[in-house]
Amino acid sequence: MDKYFSAAIHRDRKNAGRGMVGMTEMPEPLFCRYDAADYLKTEADVMAYLDAVMAESGDDPALVAHALDVAARARRIGKFPADGYEL
Repeated sequence: MDKYFSAAIHRDRKNAGRGMVGMTEMPEPLFCRYDAADYLKTEADVMAYLDAVMAESGDDPALVAHALDVAARARRIGKFPADGYEL
């Protein structure tokens, strides 16, 4: 066991200070955009999502507006206008 352990120490000392010798640049990670609308399959899911947002949002109208946009995308209605609706 000591033979293997000492070989690892020797290898580490030999490459100390060289950084990642022989390594090329890592490829760009592949991530998908997360969209809550993809997971709201039924009307009950949408209502539960909106209830949770209303309970947690406090006085943040931007969060409520975002939740309504997510609900509209889940229902495939389209986006709400950025400047809001005229009442």
